Amino acid sequence: MVRKKLTKSFLQFVLALIGIFCLGAFPYLFFDLEMREKIYKIQVLLDSGKLRNTLFLYQSITFNVQDYFHSIKLTIHEFIHYSEMTYIDIRNSERPLFPFFNELYVNSLKYLSLSILVSFVSSIIFTYSIMLLPVKIKKRIKMCFFILESLPDLFVILSLQSLVIWMYKKTGILLFQTVSTFGDEAFMIPLLVLSFLPTVYMTRYLLLSFEDEYESLYVELARGKGLTKLELLVKHIFRNAFASFIFHFKTIFWFTISNLLMIEIILNINGFFRFIYVNSARNPELLTLCMLFMFVPFFLIMTLLESMVGRISLKGVDES
Repeated sequence: MVRKKLTKSFLQFVLALIGIFCLGAFPYLFFDLEMREKIYKIQVLLDSGKLRNTLFLYQSITFNVQDYFHSIKLTIHEFIHYSEMTYIDIRNSERPLFPFFNELYVNSLKYLSLSILVSFVSSIIFTYSIMLLPVKIKKRIKMCFFILESLPDLFVILSLQSLVIWMYKKTGILLFQTVSTFGDEAFMIPLLVLSFLPTVYMTRYLLLSFEDEYESLYVELARGKGLTKLELLVKHIFRNAFASFIFHFKTIFWFTISNLLMIEIILNINGFFRFIYVNSARNPELLTLCMLFMFVPFFLIMTLLESMVGRISLKGVDES
């Protein structure tokens, strides 16, 4: 059984890697990217003001199968010799990718991991607190969470920034840095914004899972043994509810990544996703690198969690 699961996970991993390399090479399939050198020179002329009219630039969509497979082969070769990888920056200069890229990746990973941790801990606290409340109050709070879920991230960012600025004007105390500047990076505002909606989603998923588990027969049996509601929630319901929550976590994770891209751009954070956004048009290989750096750790973590979930939930049922 364990061997079968490992084989299935390995095949999924290999197929996903093949898909990432094939997807990352798509620009080479439809466009002649050998013209990039000429385009870079034209961009220099545009930046200097020597050239103003670009109507002569025209490139039709083609179908370059040979270039497509050659780019996949070249990308794999570059990843094998990753220390020699370079990229073209916004000034059209060729620069080494590593170790500069590692710093950006660690910075973005710091925001991503901390926001998910804050969201998870907050959602557990909110869920336990709400489950212990009367039914009428619980319904009202669930409605509030439904409304908060519909708020766009941009609104949350602007609201938090406005609140910090308003308090600074009134009290002279700057709670948080509202935007990253040279040598002074914003930390709390991005973390709070990035944690806000995932906390709402996690709380809603956990509430639904807790309420479903609370109607189960083993819960009735445990209540008959004299266990309090809090003991039921902590010792029994959480373990089984956590199993179903893990499958929703994939959606929350990718949702948080998309939000991180927007936050890095708006708040001027020197991070991994902002770097990809600025430079990927000139360097299609960076998209492949981005997908690999996001997929590989996430796949390994989710595979580990899913293997643990079955044991945790079965153990919870047995102890019930």
